[in-house]
Amino acid sequence: MSIKQELATTVQADLELMISAGVQEGQRLDYKQEYPTQWNDKAKHSLAADAVAFANSNGGIIVFGMEQGSNAEALKINPQSILSVDDERLKLHSFLSDLVEPSLPGVETYAMPVHVDGVDGHVILIRIPQSWVGPHRSKMGNNFFIRDGLKNQPIAVPEIRSLFLNSESRTQKLQNFRTERLSKILVGDTPFKLIDGAVLVVHVVPIQAVLGQIAPDIVQYNGLRRGIPIIATSSCAATHKINLDGAVGARPLTSGATHGYSLIFRNGLIESTWVQTTNNPKGIPALPGGLFEGYLKNFVEAAMKEVNHWNVSCEVLVMVSLLRANGMRLAYSGTFSGDESGLFDRDVLVFPEFEVLSEAGDYMSQMCPMMDVIWQSAGFEKSPNFNTHGEWAPPRIS
Repeated sequence: MSIKQELATTVQADLELMISAGVQEGQRLDYKQEYPTQWNDKAKHSLAADAVAFANSNGGIIVFGMEQGSNAEALKINPQSILSVDDERLKLHSFLSDLVEPSLPGVETYAMPVHVDGVDGHVILIRIPQSWVGPHRSKMGNNFFIRDGLKNQPIAVPEIRSLFLNSESRTQKLQNFRTERLSKILVGDTPFKLIDGAVLVVHVVPIQAVLGQIAPDIVQYNGLRRGIPIIATSSCAATHKINLDGAVGARPLTSGATHGYSLIFRNGLIESTWVQTTNNPKGIPALPGGLFEGYLKNFVEAAMKEVNHWNVSCEVLVMVSLLRANGMRLAYSGTFSGDESGLFDRDVLVFPEFEVLSEAGDYMSQMCPMMDVIWQSAGFEKSPNFNTHGEWAPPRIS
């Protein structure tokens, strides 16, 4: 199949290559000759069934604007007349949000311009990734589907139960991973020794990693041939090594210890740490809020670039934790004093994970709810660094 991992990089020549190769519909590909001009119940039912079936199986791509041959092979591009590409993409996301339960993570859409036999138009591509939060059902009839070859098949109660158990197992494995990693950091079992202080821990988890579908080549990070991003620094790792877990890089070492490291696991998960030692004039440890949010923004962007470099769609969970935080302040003023700072009231803070999608645009705006929870943990109502539209616009940087 010639449709690119990043949908927006797919061009007409890729579809023409599929036609010349006679690529057939199958477990992860579905052709539709026409894009619905009227979204009646029948059209909505078909879209929801396709999306649910792919999400409950191995994921897949729906192609609106491809004629099929007698053997379900790609035969001819059929340009679709779309008045407003943006409106149609919003409509598709709205339908999939309203018609599928629970919500589908990581859906991507792309309206690809095409020109065939003097006719201009678009081919609409929809990528539905395999879901780790399913099973999903279509609200148009309350049916669960899986993909079986060329067809969507309704599934029986025993199969539904199996899907639920698999989903719970993946969720539990992710929780166990996070708990294990935080425990190791707390006891000093880290690939590079960390200096003493409160530790900010960020995990970036590609959804495909949860499903066991990623195995990045860690050798590419050996010898710093490819930089390993680390939170709270504009540069990549200063020192590195490969171990049983994966590829790890650290900030400069001082007396054998460092302010932070990043570890790219062999299964595609990414861990980064930052030891915070910033103090106010009274010697109370403080996490500078404006800087912290900016550092997190930059690191998530860098981590997602790495995930994309592995030819994996950029849909990730971001998990933030703060260790040895009891008595530490969160502040956004350079003085770290008065009403401009708040106090964390416990030693370990494990904040809820948050999903970030490349498809949805600005990463920081997507993480606004997470930032609010972090600031609320120190006694504030919300992060002061977002405007009324949910856009990250810090009024001042500590």
